[in-house]
Amino acid sequence: MSTELTRETIQRAVGEWGEQTFPHASPASIVVGLQCEVEELARAVESGTSFSAEEEMANCYLLLLHLAHRSDVDLVEAGAAKFIVNKQRTWDPPDADSVSGHD
Repeated sequence: MSTELTRETIQRAVGEWGEQTFPHASPASIVVGLQCEVEELARAVESGTSFSAEEEMANCYLLLLHLAHRSDVDLVEAGAAKFIVNKQRTWDPPDADSVSGHD
């Protein structure tokens, strides 16, 4: 695998590596792994450790790339399309946890 991955090649590279390294992984098991990493990310953010949070964000991103590869979804394209939808939504004021829902 090349050390210089571009936005266009990283999903394929990560996905192919994931398939070779974890051949028995299913979309559901990848999501379970992602949930674990999100929990680790939450703990890192709460502790204020930026390096740890950065590493956990990367773990989440890599799992999403593996899932997207497995599901034949272009994650950049899907993200761009969803961003357009989100920009057009009306967002509620934040709740007690500073989370805003939408219409």
